[in-house]
Amino acid sequence: MSIDRGGIQVDALTAADLTRFIERVVSAGRGGSVTHVMESLVDACVDCVSAVQVSFLLVEPEHGVLRTVFRAGELAEGERRRPVNDTHELDVGSAGPVGAETFLTTADVLVDGRLWGRLVARHPGPGGMTAGDLALLQLCAAQLGLVRSVRALCDAQGAAGGRDALTGLLTREAIDRALAAGRDAPDLIIAAFDLDGLKVVNDRYGHAAGDRLIVAAANALQENVGGLPGAVVARVGGDEFAAVVAGADVESVTQACAHAMTEVTSFLPASGLSCGVATRRDLRNDVRSGRPLLRLADATLYRAKKSRLTVPLRAWRASPDLAVLPGLAPPTSLPVAASSRLDRLRGAVDALCRSVDGAAWWISQQSSVTAQLVVVDRRVYRDRRGEGDDLHDIGERYDLNQLPWTARAMDGASFWAGINDADVDPVEQSFLAELAYTGNLAAGCRDQDGAAWLVEIFCDPLTARLDLFGPELLHLVRSATAVAG
Repeated sequence: MSIDRGGIQVDALTAADLTRFIERVVSAGRGGSVTHVMESLVDACVDCVSAVQVSFLLVEPEHGVLRTVFRAGELAEGERRRPVNDTHELDVGSAGPVGAETFLTTADVLVDGRLWGRLVARHPGPGGMTAGDLALLQLCAAQLGLVRSVRALCDAQGAAGGRDALTGLLTREAIDRALAAGRDAPDLIIAAFDLDGLKVVNDRYGHAAGDRLIVAAANALQENVGGLPGAVVARVGGDEFAAVVAGADVESVTQACAHAMTEVTSFLPASGLSCGVATRRDLRNDVRSGRPLLRLADATLYRAKKSRLTVPLRAWRASPDLAVLPGLAPPTSLPVAASSRLDRLRGAVDALCRSVDGAAWWISQQSSVTAQLVVVDRRVYRDRRGEGDDLHDIGERYDLNQLPWTARAMDGASFWAGINDADVDPVEQSFLAELAYTGNLAAGCRDQDGAAWLVEIFCDPLTARLDLFGPELLHLVRSATAVAG
């Protein structure tokens, strides 16, 4: 006769199986976030039972569905470990066959006696799982319920002690305390963050996915920025975060923020994180209060968000610090599978232009019949003339005989033309004046078929200093046009 321990047939387990499972559970408990602990538990489960895959599904009572949170084990074609929008009716996962050779075995995850989630084990044949396997599956379900109960208790205690219930981060009050404590710190640094794409994620994938995006951003910030000396990271609004750092240099803080932004961008196609960084030294007066510094960081964040920057922006800087920009891709890693050279140039120059907060970019090609330059594509981010896209549209032609600098560049060179620089071709400067830009970085080359290409990034006062960036842009143009397409 088996001894029932809350529905779990404990004596169906061998001592070795139970010991192995407990060791895996203890190892999982050493993880960081609750999500990591729960994923580790499911990984332990699939390793210890005779199943090819174990999935954890969460109940969404407001919709009457189960949503797959993550899977462990072998993934079928088209499956993802963390699916974005995989929902099922509440009766899905009931034990039984799902095909000629595949069966499912389930174990409910209960919290306070109510169904909170479900483990679903996929295994071959009706005899693929033993009584011991079923007991381990049930043990894992019970452990998941315990983790959730402990998290709920911690959330309740955290809310009373200044912790955000969803993310576990500190709240705005912690930022206020950190600012007060660091009022005399000469190198006090504040980073302000705003989550991009949350509404799109909520509308497209549901609010549960939006909550997971918020948690992912919180985890990325805590792991990267929160690990710096004297750092305090908090959630200060629905999609807003802030960090106060009193024990690290601004370069380290900016790098940490950039790493966190990269992690959030990779979470979902629509997601991203904008960031503005301000230091005590950025203030133009000897203000001791942290409030002006926080307002400066917020204003810098707004400018970064408006410019769609993918790296942090420092206060009073016209552009991001080049030290945190991603390195240019070598020719072998450019998207050579794109349909054309123009596609590759378009993707490469747009990414570079956005990284340096450029005002606009153009791609042009020389006519094969005449000495004319034809604009084949362009994008305008900021137009200081207020005339929209009416001037110099795609298809516009220019006489290369009147543009000697441009003509030389198309043979494999680069140039920088500043609106107020000496020794610049006056034709280029008059063109910049007409467009109300402050500078133009250009590079070109001829491809293997003899076609001449020109890529230009136009600058305004918000753009990074690009006068020394010519070799990099030239490398980009050559790389993007090296392969036929």
